[in-house]
Amino acid sequence: MNTAPTPPIASRTVALGRGASWLGEAFELFMRAPGTWIAIALIYIVIMVAASMIHGGSLLTALFGPVFSGGLILGCSAQDSGQELKVEHLFAGFSGGRFGQLLLLAVLYLAAMLALVVLGAVLALGCFGLSLSSISSLDTVGGYILPLLLVVLILLALYIPVAMGMWLAPALIVLRGLDPVAAFKLSFHACLINFMPFLIYGILALLLAIAATIPLLLGWLVIMPVFIISVYTAYRDIIAPQPASNTAPPDLPPF
Repeated sequence: MNTAPTPPIASRTVALGRGASWLGEAFELFMRAPGTWIAIALIYIVIMVAASMIHGGSLLTALFGPVFSGGLILGCSAQDSGQELKVEHLFAGFSGGRFGQLLLLAVLYLAAMLALVVLGAVLALGCFGLSLSSISSLDTVGGYILPLLLVVLILLALYIPVAMGMWLAPALIVLRGLDPVAAFKLSFHACLINFMPFLIYGILALLLAIAATIPLLLGWLVIMPVFIISVYTAYRDIIAPQPASNTAPPDLPPF
């Protein structure tokens, strides 16, 4: 029996104001289960702090960051479809075939970051004639402020495409089954064609982050989940919906 081909996954352009709506819609999802989201945030913070205290912990957090993100995206999708959000969703990315794909995405991200570090060293030590001794010396570092600042600006500009590719990639892997490279490319394209909504989103997110930091960082217990959920609301808005026969989110695996 012939079956209709699955349409390709595509991104779409949205209105400028949708950048603010992603945060508003994320807050609405947060308010459906605020206690669970705050518990997830606290557990994640504890895990990150504990990892930072062990040798090589920063590498582990970088490797498992997309894995945690993928699990939380599954939680957002489950909650959006009327299912119960569970703390276990934080670890859902570690199960099944998702783990390998998300881990490979993390490896690709680390490779990109390593390339930027190497490029920064080449620019600083080669193109601008800096040396490790001159940079480390307080007496001479003042004369290298402008070259160092230029290197930082170049690296920041080159990091933006990496961030664009990583933004929606975990969601595309766990919800649409894309491989890491395809997910990175589609995420980059989606961010590129929606640059202005993302700019509005980024400005508002920065203001919210500043506001959340003022009350002894306690605001981050709310803002952190909202930021996480906003990745899902952005994905939901700018990635073409799945066919009607395949709209249910993946089941939460047993633990």
